[in-house]
Amino acid sequence: GLLDDSIVNRILLTNNGIDGKEFAMLLSGLEHLHDFKSIIYKQNGFTTESMNSLCTFFTRKVPYHLEELKLIDLKLSPKCCEQLFSKLNEESYIKRLSLINVNQNDRQFDALLKYISSSKYLRELELNWLEVRQSTYSKLTDCLAENKQLTHLSLSWNYILELKQ
Repeated sequence: GLLDDSIVNRILLTNNGIDGKEFAMLLSGLEHLHDFKSIIYKQNGFTTESMNSLCTFFTRKVPYHLEELKLIDLKLSPKCCEQLFSKLNEESYIKRLSLINVNQNDRQFDALLKYISSSKYLRELELNWLEVRQSTYSKLTDCLAENKQLTHLSLSWNYILELKQ
């Protein structure tokens, strides 16, 4: 095939008009690349099928592991968010994680917090353009204190929802 002898190690897909099924097929085509380290996916379709294909990259062991995952401007379903954070907690060697303007609720955010506080590999974290409750944001600051490996943190343009009286 086209990429059989390739040393491609990163893919950036921005506003390509591809849907979740097409992204899943693309990912399955990249699975055989041993040095594949980075997925940046922005303004495209995303489904449970996409998530299933993406999660196969989390199970790769060092030195063939995925190091960077950036999901930007995606409408992730609650089920996809739960699966993502669950898989990250189970098995992941991700060093750089960006979740920018992705849908998630407080329960899913709690699963993300668990990953952040327990990851031995996460070095860079971007959580931008999110809507979270003030109490959830407070939990984030607590869990960041538990992660001693984190060297880069971006919390830009987040909207903190005030508790209604």
